[in-house]
Amino acid sequence: MALILMDGKEIQIENGATVLSAAYRNGIEIPHYCFHPAMKIVGSCRMCLVEIDGMPKLQTSCSTKIGEALPNRKIDGKYDMVIQTQSEKVKKARKTTLEFLLLNHPLDCPVCDQAGECFLQDYTYEYGSSHSRFIEEKLVRPKEDFGSGIQHDPNRCIMCTRCIRFTREVSGTKELHKIERGNHNKIGIFEDKPLDNPLAGNVTDVCPVGAMLPKDSLHKERVWNYDVAETVCGVCARGCNTNVSYRENQIFRITPRRNMDINDWWMCDRGRYFHHEFETKNRIETPKCRQNSELISVSWEGVFNFVREDFARVRKEQKDNFSVGIVASPFLTNEELFTLSDLAHSLDATVYRFVDTKIGEKQEFPQGFKISDDFSPNSAGLDKIFTNADDVANLKKHSVLFVPSLVAGFEFSDSTVEQMKKAKLVIAIQDEKSAISDFANAILPAQNFYEKTGSIVNEDGWIQRMNPIGQSEKFRYNNWEIFLKLQNLLVGKSAQFSSVSEVFSNVIREKFGLEATFFGLKKEAIQMNGGK
Repeated sequence: MALILMDGKEIQIENGATVLSAAYRNGIEIPHYCFHPAMKIVGSCRMCLVEIDGMPKLQTSCSTKIGEALPNRKIDGKYDMVIQTQSEKVKKARKTTLEFLLLNHPLDCPVCDQAGECFLQDYTYEYGSSHSRFIEEKLVRPKEDFGSGIQHDPNRCIMCTRCIRFTREVSGTKELHKIERGNHNKIGIFEDKPLDNPLAGNVTDVCPVGAMLPKDSLHKERVWNYDVAETVCGVCARGCNTNVSYRENQIFRITPRRNMDINDWWMCDRGRYFHHEFETKNRIETPKCRQNSELISVSWEGVFNFVREDFARVRKEQKDNFSVGIVASPFLTNEELFTLSDLAHSLDATVYRFVDTKIGEKQEFPQGFKISDDFSPNSAGLDKIFTNADDVANLKKHSVLFVPSLVAGFEFSDSTVEQMKKAKLVIAIQDEKSAISDFANAILPAQNFYEKTGSIVNEDGWIQRMNPIGQSEKFRYNNWEIFLKLQNLLVGKSAQFSSVSEVFSNVIREKFGLEATFFGLKKEAIQMNGGK
């Protein structure tokens, strides 16, 4: 361990740590552009310069390591290194660096989508000069489409090369390069090789300014107007941690949230843009029941009364041949599956599992980021809660059938749908119209994936929490509450849970063999194999 003095503060730090990491671990901010913890250090932006006693010039804090810069040398007989991050010499260097970066930078902050999240904007306000000495005409270059929905504005680029290093070190696809020299130096692509890889959208996340922007959300909303839900991606069994930016229940963008156990800093483009699958006009917003072969909208009390009465009628008519089937979906949360299992047990129902026929390609990238070949987000949770569920392809004829919704873009096979039609009473819990809607006797509106509170289990056994983007008035009941309500209606009793956290605690204890509370986890996720 080394003892250093940074801005008058004594810090003990391991040898080999960088000055920048030592600063941030101890609450001292050093501005930087080119440094990213997932990529190699290049020290090119010159923004993180610090003054170190015993060294004649300012040093880049991102690349200067404790114990290597001044080996075996004590300063003032005590410290291995004495560092100043706010000296006049450092402040002048920062102003000079920012002045250089702003020479050709356009004054378009009011219309730039990066405004509010821009390192250049923040650092200029904090460390820069209030005026510019540059009076010449700025260099103006056209915007470029790099592919994968990414727009590049070379006028805003500060040549930090984060995007280039991402394609070389993280995705391994090497589409981006530095081209031209001097004042004309810029990021570019080859004509026959656009930016085209499953992780391409991440270049917009690593860009510290507004040079790389997703056309998907360009000029749609200002970032300070967003509400943000910290949740989990649901497009595959990887379960990447994400931030969903939304306003008034409309999703504008999805970005990765760091979790070093699961997705590092990244996410795939399929997960980034999958929310568009839910932007249909086929949303089911009111309960419906079928009368005289026609679906009509009714109240929640009306649809529950219909289900109770028709269930009793079918059971009486079928007598000895009466049976109940329930389809369990890997797109449901653990809490939904748990309450659905209670319903299945109370009705002595046969449970069938939806098996995803859309098998993707399992991919692993140079730094270890993975994309699962299982497009179902909670297959592991379903396996734990329904250990003996049969494949829905083997669905038999039942008197009554309960069918929870799948995720947008997924459908039951034609043969399975034909088998479902044989049931006397089909009760669908769905978020949007599907093939089931054409013959279901009752439809109960369900939350879609982004509106749920609950937990799912990824392919490595991590139990992770989901948070909703908001609730609209149409959702009187959460999905897990619907299953409990159905159990109470049809059997006369059900478990009494007042919140999703109570359901979660029971799932963890009874199905996963762990002890935890939903809001008391010390990490964003726990593992089923004893926790971590």
